[in-house]
Amino acid sequence: MAHGDQEARADEHVGFAEAHVAVQQLRGVYREKQRVAVGLDLRALVRVHRVLHGERRKPEALPDRLDDLGQPVGDLVQAAGEHGDRVVGAVDLHADAVQLGLDRRRATPILRVVLLHVVVFAVSLAAYIAIDALWYRACCLVVMSAAGIGVGTHTHTSAHHATSERRWLNQTLTYLGYPLFAGFSACWWAHKHHVVHHAAPNVLGVDKDIDLAPFFALTQDEVARSRGLKRLYYRLQWLVFPFALAFNYINFVAASWIFVVGRLFRGQGRRPALLLDLALMTLHLVVSIGVPALWLGLSGALWLHLLRYVGLGLGMFLVFAPGHFPAEAVCLGRRAAPGEFAALQISASTNFRAGLIGRLICGGLEHQIEHHLFPNVSPVHYPRLRALVRQFCARNGLPYHEASWDRAVWRSLAVLRRPKAVADDLGAPGV
Repeated sequence: MAHGDQEARADEHVGFAEAHVAVQQLRGVYREKQRVAVGLDLRALVRVHRVLHGERRKPEALPDRLDDLGQPVGDLVQAAGEHGDRVVGAVDLHADAVQLGLDRRRATPILRVVLLHVVVFAVSLAAYIAIDALWYRACCLVVMSAAGIGVGTHTHTSAHHATSERRWLNQTLTYLGYPLFAGFSACWWAHKHHVVHHAAPNVLGVDKDIDLAPFFALTQDEVARSRGLKRLYYRLQWLVFPFALAFNYINFVAASWIFVVGRLFRGQGRRPALLLDLALMTLHLVVSIGVPALWLGLSGALWLHLLRYVGLGLGMFLVFAPGHFPAEAVCLGRRAAPGEFAALQISASTNFRAGLIGRLICGGLEHQIEHHLFPNVSPVHYPRLRALVRQFCARNGLPYHEASWDRAVWRSLAVLRRPKAVADDLGAPGV
């Protein structure tokens, strides 16, 4: 995907309340003129609304024909054809959510859980330092890793501007949670996750989250293209994969460092944000290694840092992989067509059920389907959204995959043994 195209996609991820207003305005105008806009891509309509709003044009001033909207809006508004009914259904789904007040962001519940995770992390770190016993320290590492994942998942909410109505608070929490606490770049995450992944989840050649090549193959097509020893290795990759997870977070952090340093060196991106990332990531290393070193010595602190990263890598897989790895989550071999946005988000995602502690750790990511349809919505609303989304899926012939957490993790591992097929279709459109 070209850099410019990726940046353009970033602008499409805005609040669904604004999208609903845009859609309703345009649908109302064109329905009156016998030009029913049921075949428009929802994301394109958001862009139309933004351009028209920027020009301060009122709804009644809209042109009679879509072609008169001009450039670049004219290129973004495309007929969705046979997927038109699903687009209208997605508009109604967003309208129902707005009417229920699910677009309101409540910061207090999120902040309470983040504070809980920080306290648990600090206490477990102190306990690790205080008592020199192997089994005891192993338990402390497990608790530290769980609390660290909990901070990360709730920072993920802030990065989507879903924690608070105040943008500055969301940004502050994002920089505190990612580069300072977790040690990886907020700018890199925004590019990797918001711009690329959310725009095209499980789309081969676009979404890097499902591209584990050359070390692992998640799809049958990758296995079919391999030859000789590589083909043999892919048959046995499921035995290697659990051990490779130990390096998961180390690779994660290293990729973000490469991104930040590379962008600064090439003069790309927003330099102040990148410099802030770099400063906070450096401070993360100083604090997370330097503070324990006061009691454990440098070698002990480095071992703790490494083991904590190993635990975070395993924890990340347990939380993130069940949302997109299982065979039930479609891997699409082409770009989604206009009008297929909602269908792609639903078909490429799976939910899993977690208990109280699991929900505190996952921060709403157990509701992957709802999150991908409503990325800017606070996860406190996901349980209520679930009923609306299930109804939408039933009406439009779309799958709604959900499993227990342990089964979802097992299915995520099973795809390494039996890679999944690549789909060229998201299913027949609903009627």
